[in-house]
Amino acid sequence: MKVSLVGMGPGSPALLTRAATAALARAELFIGSARLLEPYRQGAVPCREAVLARDILPLLEGSGVAEAAVLLSGDTGFYSGAGRLLPLLEQAGMEVETFSGVSSLQYLCARLGLSWEGIHLASAHGRACCPGELVARYGQVFFLTGETGDQTPRALCAALARAGQGDALAWVGSRLSYPEEAIAAGRA
Repeated sequence: MKVSLVGMGPGSPALLTRAATAALARAELFIGSARLLEPYRQGAVPCREAVLARDILPLLEGSGVAEAAVLLSGDTGFYSGAGRLLPLLEQAGMEVETFSGVSSLQYLCARLGLSWEGIHLASAHGRACCPGELVARYGQVFFLTGETGDQTPRALCAALARAGQGDALAWVGSRLSYPEEAIAAGRA
């Protein structure tokens, strides 16, 4: 079986690379999160929801298809599920090709007209981080966050304020690349 790991960028199909679009056109099965599968649900290719490597592998193994695509948010090399999934697929003897996507960092910086050279990258999505320590150490930090839990943008800004960094300039982007995209700027 051939499996394409496709970096879907922020989510809008308009931001896919031509190579990623071609890989999706060849696929007989799509696997990914509900958000990433949504634009493809009305098509002829079956869609299966799964985001964890341990859940994706059995879906692929039991699919009976020759070629499948796993849809991954952002870029496959930027805090991506591809890191855990790729070794499992290779151990299972599957042929794997990876397609990069636009990361949320790239997209947000482009929308703001900012260079991302020199920005420290940190993920607070599903993992603990100390925003005050990171900002004190690096100055400019990009935090990849989620919408729920204790590491939301609001929680990170509150942590910065508690660390005496309430004057830090913060930009928050949500639903990037979708019609309801929102980008806010202010002090932490």
